[in-house]
Amino acid sequence: GHQSDINSARFSPNGKQIVTASNDQTIRVWNLSQKHIAQLKFPEKHASKQVEPLEKIRSLDGFLSISPNGQRIITPTNNNTARLWDISGKLLVELKGHRNNVESANFSPDGKLILTKAYSDVTHLWDIKGRLLLRINGHNANFSPNSKLIIATHGKTAGIWDLNGNLLKELKHQDYLENANFSPDGKRIVTISIDK
Repeated sequence: GHQSDINSARFSPNGKQIVTASNDQTIRVWNLSQKHIAQLKFPEKHASKQVEPLEKIRSLDGFLSISPNGQRIITPTNNNTARLWDISGKLLVELKGHRNNVESANFSPDGKLILTKAYSDVTHLWDIKGRLLLRINGHNANFSPNSKLIIATHGKTAGIWDLNGNLLKELKHQDYLENANFSPDGKRIVTISIDK
């Protein structure tokens, strides 16, 4: 098992695996019988020859993203990228293009697309093969349930975008927007703002 504290654990969407992240710089995949299936490790080093900073692993609770079919996992790195793995621990592709460390990522409901967001940077839309499709001026982006729209917050505004990068609608608040998301049926949107 892990050699240090576990700080995050999640079921895969299909409920067949458990993914854990630890301060030992690894993410591990388990089956429901607690049998270890795979290990995803952070091998890259800075000039100071240090491995991934512990704060990166500690922050994985909000980052561990597992595809809807349970076969893919996205993890952050300390070099402004995210990595896409298969459930066996094989690295499939590195998502490169952000100017800062990636802080969140999520799969579309159909599992064919990925959104990544970096600190003080735009949101990037990727296909499952790691091709950058679109840059969206916004943070805290989420897919619609049918995977055809994206809502992203930027300042006091939430923008609804199609997958071609067309801004379809803007929802404005009086103050900074923290997040926005679609209802499960895709017919409504909820926004969170610091305004009164």
